[in-house]
Amino acid sequence: MSAVVKLRDFASYSIRSTLETPPPSSEAQMNAAVARLRDGATAFVRLPLNRRITLARTMQQGYLRVAERMVHAGYAANGIAPGTRAEAEEWSTSP
Repeated sequence: MSAVVKLRDFASYSIRSTLETPPPSSEAQMNAAVARLRDGATAFVRLPLNRRITLARTMQQGYLRVAERMVHAGYAANGIAPGTRAEAEEWSTSP
């Protein structure tokens, strides 16, 4: 059995010209996020293994839905021009 990976041509990826920067988080918002993370960690360790696996797969699917936008935001934030080698590096090192 052989595995073949077909890669899309680099130029075939869509490029969005505008990205919105989210507003900065306040200290209260950051503290609330950390508290939510701690609570979630406690709940996570109490889950049976099959539920943890299901949760991890669901998280992966959600991440894949936003990965392209994350790459675009990364190269835009770093002043990297679309279609350059530096953008290709963002694709290989970002999500």
